[in-house]
Amino acid sequence: MKIPKFEVSEYYLDEIELTCLVAKVPSGSVPKLGSVVSKKRKDSVFEVYVRGKESKKLSQWSTQMLQRLFQKEELLVAVEKGMKEYDTSGEFEGYDKKADAYKEIKRNGIFGLLALERIVLDDIKKQVIICLSTIADMNLEEHGINIYLESGQWRFEHGDYIIEYLNSIQSDNVPVVEFQLENDHTTAVTHTTDALYGVWEFDEKGTVSLLSRLGRSKFDIQQVIYALPLLQYKISKSRLEFRTNASNAMALQCVSVEFKGAHVILKLRHSSSPQVLTWNLYLQNNLLLDPERGVALKKRIG
Repeated sequence: MKIPKFEVSEYYLDEIELTCLVAKVPSGSVPKLGSVVSKKRKDSVFEVYVRGKESKKLSQWSTQMLQRLFQKEELLVAVEKGMKEYDTSGEFEGYDKKADAYKEIKRNGIFGLLALERIVLDDIKKQVIICLSTIADMNLEEHGINIYLESGQWRFEHGDYIIEYLNSIQSDNVPVVEFQLENDHTTAVTHTTDALYGVWEFDEKGTVSLLSRLGRSKFDIQQVIYALPLLQYKISKSRLEFRTNASNAMALQCVSVEFKGAHVILKLRHSSSPQVLTWNLYLQNNLLLDPERGVALKKRIG
């Protein structure tokens, strides 16, 4: 297989405004993989995304990974090892033996029934993620297929893996905001974890006040109010759950909590990454202020 040709894109994985390289590759160009599916999806393509410090140029690491996956056809090896882990490790459900396609899987393997959706090469995080789909197995159809490289080994995980990765990228790209608390009697108070832990819900009045202090336009403020009425932070000793609506949530592990007066410094990390993130929050006037994300929240009582 040849290394695909890349173009510069201003959007990473179609979701994040971040300059990267992307290539669109015909699905039929990968031997064996998706041979059954490709007959029904003749014009289908999969995408290869590359993220690096030099956003418009392939790095040495990215080039080497592309050579491994395409020229040396390690892509097929990765899929084979990942799907073997799904079926035999006992950690996952394994193939549904009652499914109509199970006989085909046992006879010819899963390769022909898989559709390759995208490949992610992240030079900054040194992560490789292969995303696939299938309708041959109900559990895989519902939960997705991600195969990733960890300590030199190809591993299987469901679709939550790429979601956590995307969340980590979005967290990395939150802009740093210069913020100074207003002087009042709560500013000098050093709070305890009792004041922080609990469920915090979006507060419209507090958010309007915060964004006005940050110099946001009336239009921007209205956009935030419209988009985040169900925003919720659930903070405990071990984790922070960040929920924007009933179906969209992100969980971060809590590494440490430090109080400097009303300033709360949270050290957090995703379960899929060793990188530690810093969130700067502020407790003032019975509100939890998050200037970097431009929201204020009020603690749920009871």
